[in-house]
Amino acid sequence: MKCGEKESAAYSKLEKIWASTSATRKTECHNVAYDADTGAGSYARHLQCIENGKK
Repeated sequence: MKCGEKESAAYSKLEKIWASTSATRKTECHNVAYDADTGAGSYARHLQCIENGKK
């Protein structure tokens, strides 16, 4: 799977689980998946964090 396809698939899955994800987990995983200085990030990394329950 190409990077763009992986990101698109992760975005779609995040949309489905977003409402059932706690605000705390959303924030923790956002901080893991996105660079505060550049704004660059990854939906795939964000999804992986939420699914794995890892910080």
